[in-house]
Amino acid sequence: MFELRPFTGEVVIAERAHRIVAPPYDALDPAARAALAAADPDSYLGALPPGTTGGGDAVLDAALSSCRTHLEHLLATGRYRPVGGPAVGVLELRSGTSRATAIVGDVPVGAFADGGVLPHEQVTDARVHALARYLEVVGVASSPVALAQEPDHEVTSATEAAIADPPDVAYRAEDGVDVALWCITAPDVRERLCAAVAGAGRSFLADGHHRAAAATRYARAVGAGADDPAGRVLCAVLPTDHLGVLAFHRRIDDVLPDAAASSRMFDRIAAADLPVARLDRPAAPDRAHTVTLTAGGRWWHLDVSSLVRADDVVEALDVQLVERDVVPLVRSEIPEAEVVAVPTPLGLGALDRPGSVGIALHPPAVEDVLTVARAGRTVPPKTTYITPKLRSGLLVTRRPPPGATERP
Repeated sequence: MFELRPFTGEVVIAERAHRIVAPPYDALDPAARAALAAADPDSYLGALPPGTTGGGDAVLDAALSSCRTHLEHLLATGRYRPVGGPAVGVLELRSGTSRATAIVGDVPVGAFADGGVLPHEQVTDARVHALARYLEVVGVASSPVALAQEPDHEVTSATEAAIADPPDVAYRAEDGVDVALWCITAPDVRERLCAAVAGAGRSFLADGHHRAAAATRYARAVGAGADDPAGRVLCAVLPTDHLGVLAFHRRIDDVLPDAAASSRMFDRIAAADLPVARLDRPAAPDRAHTVTLTAGGRWWHLDVSSLVRADDVVEALDVQLVERDVVPLVRSEIPEAEVVAVPTPLGLGALDRPGSVGIALHPPAVEDVLTVARAGRTVPPKTTYITPKLRSGLLVTRRPPPGATERP
């Protein structure tokens, strides 16, 4: 059964929120992320787990030790204040005319195994390991996992009633998004929010599959139950109609060592009866079942509609058929070539690298993602870039193992 519980912890101080709270880090490449973290000692980016998992556990633990030191600095220098008691949060994100509102609280990890929360993406073990180790070493959760429920009148009514007063934190982020957070500690209001979410039906795991899996692994490792902080996942629950989906494109690195290899790749594409048309400039695909391919600074439109398996909710998706049929065509001569997921916000230029092949995809619709989840199916990791992106560092919630003190 899906259950939302109050959390305890610290909330960022309002006057520094615009500097401290991290931007959506999935939209940053490693260099940009490191540069932003180094440019401002207040940035919460310095407390977030590294984006890559290479180098082994010794390198990982050194990075996590640095995260812990940075977090301790932020807490010790008054960048955060106590929430003031068990709380349920209401998070509002506004951009232009769009508004997304989420209810924030803790969800026991068991909900991610018993069908209370339905996933739609697979996870990679290395990333889950790194994030579980983060919980062990750094000891906090500060990046809410995004869940979604079908729109519900009582959830909407309870949310609007809870935010009648001014927010605890409000600021405009550098990406132009207006962020507001209410920390609801009044028991009657808090309990109404939790009851509304519990009554709204099952929930879908929209964004944060690796974080949810890591929290589950960590809870099992330390023997934490639903009543222990280590046995819960910090989540933000949004209505499904507040969500959007952008694509995660694909880049296959070091797969075209020379022009001859490129020519052979296009021969294989032609042999697969996939129509190709040259583009005079970079352009994302404007409809489903087409992709944009780039190699050597040149761009092509590729029609992949003949590869669609319409009788299967997963196999009909562009990202699945690209992984299944197009990527093998690209790297048939170098099957070990790395496939890198590139989120839409990084731009099409991130697909164009010497020796690489980039494949830009059209995003699936929100309803397509929900259909996959309802069917109990999953798509490859880093398939859907769900919007709006939640923010890391608005809240810091402790995750000590059972019997330990709640210190990060």
